[in-house]
Amino acid sequence: ACGFAEYSAGAITQMAGRAGHGGTENKQGSGNINSIDQGVLESYLIPRIVEHLNAEVVLGTINSVESALQWIRTSFFFVRLPRNPLRYGASAQLTTNSAMDFAKSLCLTHLGRLLKEGFIVIEQDKNNVNTDQVGEQKQSSQQLNESSLIRSTAHGAAMSKYYICFETMCLFSSITPFADLKEMLEITARAKEFEEFHIRMGEKKKLNLLNKEKQIRFPIKGKIRLPENKISLLVQAALGHVAMDDWQMKQESTSVLLNLQRILSCLADFALETKQFYAARTALILQRSAQQRMWENVEQTNQQVKINQQKGLEIRENENDSNEGNANNQDSNSQCLVLEQIEGIGPVFSSLLASRAGITSLDALANADPSLIEAVLHRNSPFGATLIRRAASVPRFDLSVSQRVTDDPNIVVVTVAVHRKNIQQFNQQQQQQQQYQSHQQNQIKDQPTQVDSCNIRLFVGNSKNEIIFSHRFNSRYVGGNGIFIHCGAHAKIIVREYRFVE
Repeated sequence: ACGFAEYSAGAITQMAGRAGHGGTENKQGSGNINSIDQGVLESYLIPRIVEHLNAEVVLGTINSVESALQWIRTSFFFVRLPRNPLRYGASAQLTTNSAMDFAKSLCLTHLGRLLKEGFIVIEQDKNNVNTDQVGEQKQSSQQLNESSLIRSTAHGAAMSKYYICFETMCLFSSITPFADLKEMLEITARAKEFEEFHIRMGEKKKLNLLNKEKQIRFPIKGKIRLPENKISLLVQAALGHVAMDDWQMKQESTSVLLNLQRILSCLADFALETKQFYAARTALILQRSAQQRMWENVEQTNQQVKINQQKGLEIRENENDSNEGNANNQDSNSQCLVLEQIEGIGPVFSSLLASRAGITSLDALANADPSLIEAVLHRNSPFGATLIRRAASVPRFDLSVSQRVTDDPNIVVVTVAVHRKNIQQFNQQQQQQQQYQSHQQNQIKDQPTQVDSCNIRLFVGNSKNEIIFSHRFNSRYVGGNGIFIHCGAHAKIIVREYRFVE
């Protein structure tokens, strides 16, 4: 009546790719996939129900406790609850009414958790609700009842947008307003998303040796004992390009960096919403480092490592003269890591360009001789010209700030202008891209480099660590004269009037 029908055993084995393969069929002619019939499929909604409730509140599906009950009644969990109540924490003698009461208590409990942490808010008056005041959002769960109207806050929307676990979002509130890279890395390493990365047997020795590497920017004090220590080392090893022989640790570092980018993006939005300038800046720096798989400023990182060595702050054991002699080679290798951002340049090419041609920066690569690059890398023309064009097309910006005093001595107007230095290369790429698209039917083989652009997040803070302005736009709207074009309008970025309070 509902229009659904069971798949046959032959159809299942065909979809699994095992039909007709010897040794994979039993006497009845069905594949080993039928072994799933020995168990019963159960719901896994309960372990992550708080995240699902938050997502539905953000979407608008749930706007009250009553709508939350209607939503949970349509879930597979509610189908399995009366048939296997003990698995979901309910009593064995579960009736239809008691199942509704159990589902209601679940909704009230987890919506109360979201309300307590400020991810949802009770909507008393639509016109008088201020989502920027986080302290007012953290209301007591006792105020939540069946008639309460609820809606999401900016923090709850960020949690749903980046698929962040509830426990991880609660960690964000423990970050200090002036958090540095070390504190940011330590807190994000304790995220719920990393709970599956355990320290395996025989891995502590490898991690302790990894902790002594020169490229580890923030070494762990003492022995490696906790999973968050492993996460921190894997991130630092990846950003410092430390060679790891264990292929499992290499795979884990790749997965950790992918999750870390998502967590830090949410953390940056969290800090921007709470108006914490330094925390937002640090989160964005670490997020960009994880995305590019290298530290933000390699030269400053090397200088910090040398300072730590002089002060004896690094945790090093059994250091000898040979290790100290290799420090210069490691520093020279790390200085050319910035070149690996260019397509076509890997670890080998970046080392050759640094050691044989003295090219250790994007500006040096953009101004280099194409024939020199091709001779050093043993490549044919036009490989050198292509690398130079790609290096020159990377967006480069200048930021200028000016202020103007008004008639009111307590008010000053601050103007922030973003200039693109290589605007000529950007315009040339746009013209080449348009010409290529117009002549695409002629099958031109020499496709021009795609126009490089990036998303820019500009925010301004004051001496009190408060964000007074925040704006996000794309680099293709930024011109060379300090203005940016958005929706056809030409205007400078003008920070709103800010009154200084003594």
